[in-house]
Amino acid sequence: MVESYWEVTTKERLNDLASKNMTISNYFTKYKAINLSGGIYLLLKDFKIMYSDYGDKFNENWPLIKSKLISIVKKKGLINEIDESNEEQTDLAALTLLPFLMSTSNVTSTKKTTKKTQWRPSK
Repeated sequence: MVESYWEVTTKERLNDLASKNMTISNYFTKYKAINLSGGIYLLLKDFKIMYSDYGDKFNENWPLIKSKLISIVKKKGLINEIDESNEEQTDLAALTLLPFLMSTSNVTSTKKTTKKTQWRPSK
């Protein structure tokens, strides 16, 4: 029932999303179905409509992306051995180690009453 209503209201919702007054936070508040457990599927439907040319590019390119990620993590010494013939193991390794390939940055916070402080968002 939610999915059929979602499809009927597609044009209106996507126009809402494109308007300058609609923030992502407001969109999630206005369309509460997104916040439910199956909400990701509703967003994926909208994505396929908005970006039909891109479709499933990530999944199509995953084997290439995965092999490059595995190569990078090996060079960085994050893993020693991996059975590359085991697809499940390489998928898991590539996705699990991805955050370790991204650098963290310090966030500077200043308040009028205190001195400048730095902190890492990952902590």
